[in-house]
Amino acid sequence: MNNDFKDKSKLKSYVFLTDAITYIGGGQIYTANKTKYLIEKGWDVSVYSTIGSGEILISELESHKEGIYPILRISPSILRKKLIETTIEKILQSINSVYSEICIECHSVTLALWGELLARALNAKCFIYLLSESFGIPSIEMIKYFSFKFERMELAGISRNSLSLLFKNQKEIAPNEQYFLSAGLGDVVSEIKCDFVDTFERGDIIIGSVGRLNKGYVPSMIDDIIEFAKINPHKMIQLILVGDSENSQRLEDIESRVRMVLNLSVFVLGGLFPLPKSLLNLFDLNIGSAGSARLAAFHGIPTIALDAIDYQPIGILGFETNSSLYREGGPMYSLPETIQKIVDNLEYYKKIENWKIPIRMSNPSDTYDKHMDFLNNSDQTKEYFRFSFKNDKLDQIIRKYLIAIIGVSNYLKLINNTKFKSIYVKVKQWCFQGKKR
Repeated sequence: MNNDFKDKSKLKSYVFLTDAITYIGGGQIYTANKTKYLIEKGWDVSVYSTIGSGEILISELESHKEGIYPILRISPSILRKKLIETTIEKILQSINSVYSEICIECHSVTLALWGELLARALNAKCFIYLLSESFGIPSIEMIKYFSFKFERMELAGISRNSLSLLFKNQKEIAPNEQYFLSAGLGDVVSEIKCDFVDTFERGDIIIGSVGRLNKGYVPSMIDDIIEFAKINPHKMIQLILVGDSENSQRLEDIESRVRMVLNLSVFVLGGLFPLPKSLLNLFDLNIGSAGSARLAAFHGIPTIALDAIDYQPIGILGFETNSSLYREGGPMYSLPETIQKIVDNLEYYKKIENWKIPIRMSNPSDTYDKHMDFLNNSDQTKEYFRFSFKNDKLDQIIRKYLIAIIGVSNYLKLINNTKFKSIYVKVKQWCFQGKKR
């Protein structure tokens, strides 16, 4: 049967498995935008997410707060079979079985496993759209699974580099098979009032950073801004962080790093949606990655895009690059050097008419039409990968035993704890050394 995923004549269900609907980030904006699009096209939409803490800031996601299942953060490969079955059954009870077609869209490596299990139970399509920028080192079984989905054209990333990074050296990807789709975030900047702007007292240099604070680049970015401040001891530098994190220790870490730098003040505003234009206009420059970096550049803020792998500058958006995720050749400069270059030539970099490479924002509706075209061109047969869930990596074995000892709820409390992560790395090293002996 040839499914038409744009056809409104049938009762259809679209199910998202996403990391979070709380807080604010590209994943939340994408899910909300596509939810709105799908509803307008006649779909019933369900959203299941993994992070229960934090506030839901986007109204389109508010109705999905009952779909928060923290256990979905854990790979089923390290859970007991009974627990997997119970979780799947709970989700199945909330999805009406009368739909003629069901599509499940998964946003991460772990959620892709849950999605395939759920799709098998529902006789549904499982489409993996990886919103992540890095994927760790996949197990042998994961490589086989993603190869299976790749061959069926049920796997795509957010950039032309995504699938190569996912498979690493395990699979050769032809240039015309680098399946990727724009997230279609649109413009979330608004002319709304911002109390912070009304009371803010300006220093000499204002650096902004829009994006979630649990992003991998944040610690090194903070260190580099500290270095820039030390190079410019006679300048009062203000860093405005617009973003939040479910990990409170990340905020404590930022505060402890900057405490002794007398000419650097940090303002953490948390997540804001929509983003006040008056706040953005405060920035002399912005530092970030992915969609949030493009957004600031699109509004004329000189923006340094950071590489999602090594966290170093790709370049200044609109002037040296239009890539906001990965470096595509060209010279490398440190972040303090790049900040200094903008500060020394601020009036030049503030003028959009000086751009050498245009920065554009995609239209969400047009973008999601292309998503549906991709689904229509994928394999329409109902075939599913059979997991063995053999733990062939030391990391999986340790985690499985840890869950068995302390339970799922305690494990979930630990996985975002910075101190735990540090101890966990040491335990892995000790186990690896013991294995070698």
